[in-house]
Amino acid sequence: MAICMAWNLYTLETLVFYVKNHQLKHTEYIQSARNQQIPSVTFIDRKPLLEYLQGKIDTTDAIELFPSAPAPAPVASDDVSMPEAAPTDSR
Repeated sequence: MAICMAWNLYTLETLVFYVKNHQLKHTEYIQSARNQQIPSVTFIDRKPLLEYLQGKIDTTDAIELFPSAPAPAPVASDDVSMPEAAPTDSR
């Protein structure tokens, strides 16, 4: 699942890094994210995103959740047939 804030898509890596470092001043946070080569959360998104991730608010107009791609259906073991080997010519 991805979270879209103010037209930015944030990866799970970005969100985890932000939650762990939200106490930093924005300039320090940006520099730290850049040093770790992790995309950062924008200044405008910081407060509502943190409140959402901490469960303080249920939603905000700026948040849009995108469902993950559905997992492929499992294949039953009896549905899988192995092709028979072609006969070899032993001449």
